[in-house]
Amino acid sequence: MNRILGILISSLFVLAFLCVSIISAGEPFAPLHKFTEKDFKRKFGNMGMPIKDAEMAGMWPPVKAEDVPDKGAVAASAYPGAVIVAINKPFIRDSQGKLMGLSTIELLSSDPYEKIVSYYKEKLPGWNEKSLRFSHYFALSGEVESGARNMKVQHVGVKSLEGIHSHEMYTGMNPQAKTIIQVFFQGK
Repeated sequence: MNRILGILISSLFVLAFLCVSIISAGEPFAPLHKFTEKDFKRKFGNMGMPIKDAEMAGMWPPVKAEDVPDKGAVAASAYPGAVIVAINKPFIRDSQGKLMGLSTIELLSSDPYEKIVSYYKEKLPGWNEKSLRFSHYFALSGEVESGARNMKVQHVGVKSLEGIHSHEMYTGMNPQAKTIIQVFFQGK
């Protein structure tokens, strides 16, 4: 009887996991920031380039919906209410030309740094942590390095805009912005 109960519980667990995977498959990691003409002017300044030309060249908007990974492709969840303002792919290649490193999703939030760090402490139990001035990192495994781009495991960096030199880039998108969240993941 115990064996049958064990098999039934295991089967239900697998079924629940599959249902959650299917539901989140195809669902974007987080919503995109609604890029405006003001954002365009801030990014391209006085280049004199019309938005239409930048769109045709694939330079605008800086993040497109098709660039956003599915929720299931990223080990950490997006912070609720945060919006994607950038997605960066690795740029260093190995000797065979394959991209090395992790891709990064940058999320912008108007919530305070401390609240977001608390959220990830709750959501990422067992992840390794390191706190620096104005930033806090969580790594899926291994030691958390301060040069987070060098890490090979998925991780999350939470940074107070107070500690970022060029924070106007973010506060220009949202004047109430207080925190940037960087989610590092294995991209395509």
